[in-house]
Amino acid sequence: MSIVSEVRAAFGSAPELDGEYSRIDRAMKIYRGNAPWLRVKRSGLHSRGERRMFSMNTAKAAADELAALVICEGAELFTDVPEYTEYINEVLEENGFHALLPDFFSKAFMSGGGAVTVKAGDGFPEISVISAENFLPVSWNSREITEAVFRTGYSENGRLYTLLERFSSGENGCPVTESRLFKKERFGAALGSEIPEGGGVFEYRGVTGKLFSCFRPAVSGGYDGSPVGCGVMDLALDTLRALDIAFDSMAREFILGKKRIIVPYSCIRTVTDPETGAAVRYFDADDEAFVALKADDRNDLQVTDNTCVLRIDEHVSAIKALLNILCFQLGISSEALAFDSVRGLKTIKTATEVISQDSKTARTVHVNRKMADGFFKGLAEAIISVGICTGRLTPKPYSVTVGWKDGVIIDDGTVISENIRLVEAGLRSREKAVMEINKCDKTAAEKELSAVAEGR
Repeated sequence: MSIVSEVRAAFGSAPELDGEYSRIDRAMKIYRGNAPWLRVKRSGLHSRGERRMFSMNTAKAAADELAALVICEGAELFTDVPEYTEYINEVLEENGFHALLPDFFSKAFMSGGGAVTVKAGDGFPEISVISAENFLPVSWNSREITEAVFRTGYSENGRLYTLLERFSSGENGCPVTESRLFKKERFGAALGSEIPEGGGVFEYRGVTGKLFSCFRPAVSGGYDGSPVGCGVMDLALDTLRALDIAFDSMAREFILGKKRIIVPYSCIRTVTDPETGAAVRYFDADDEAFVALKADDRNDLQVTDNTCVLRIDEHVSAIKALLNILCFQLGISSEALAFDSVRGLKTIKTATEVISQDSKTARTVHVNRKMADGFFKGLAEAIISVGICTGRLTPKPYSVTVGWKDGVIIDDGTVISENIRLVEAGLRSREKAVMEINKCDKTAAEKELSAVAEGR
């Protein structure tokens, strides 16, 4: 049951986004290795039913690669209030947030987005990472999603539970969460019966803003006016299918091209199956004794090897060409996912090698990081809001800065040179340059500049 149907059943109404979520469901099936084209009919005179094609699962591999390129070594969140920065890092560490990022971004690139929610807990705020299939926008404008419903599920004592949480703003602008819990006895399409004591409404007084943050990959081609993003593979389905066909053909080349021996008809023996009584003809490959055969022509006794030559190079070339087409469709450098010859072996090029050769991947990484900047800033603001609401933090004006750990993608020398050039041209302040070079907050940058001015 899609989240659109469940929200409609639980809250009485839901946006007409069924088409978008059918697309997300299809994308995630492909991501998990269950592409619809993988089931094909068996061929042959006596073959029945279907077989599953051999699959490269290129969609997941490519999504993982894009996620690794974008998050690289991770990102750090800073504010110009040291107390807030320390609190944010403690909350992220307590929730093990950074360990969840590779899987989150990989699924987000495939499905078209994802989100995180922040709620008050017994101790630190609780952060939940939500994939696109479990996240439904309810209200939005041209800039952002303002209200949404999130779905989480779990199993206990043989029962299946579904928790739907609606995040919105109250009359005074304070964040409000409305939770509804349902249970059912077995898997099925129905949502189940509601457990009244499992839900409730909570208002986060004293703060404004949202307690969730969304990420959408920088991909065009989605539905016009829809808040649901477009997956990076949505326009490359034919290429993904062609890759599986080529890989399946190569794998079956080993099956169909296995060793075959042609033997004279006179070498075939006949035995009777004791259970069925049917005559079974066979050639005994293990018989090393002398066999007396009647043959007037010596050619009748020849055993011929009829093994086929495997077309491995042709298949590898085809897969390489298809991977380059996929790179073009994903907006990354040619051969970023292709095979390359190293010491006579076939290996995958690393992301760093590709970026050093072509800036196309770097541009794709840059534009997606711009989208991720807003995601991380929204997360930091939600953590601070919950901290203020629960009395852990004192309300103060602040700003959030995202510091990317760029060591793998862009070397430190390039970052330093670029900042010096911008400062000399009057296009960037010395303070901002120090923040980016040292990956620090505003306060630390000011202290560093003071120390430099004093010659310390």
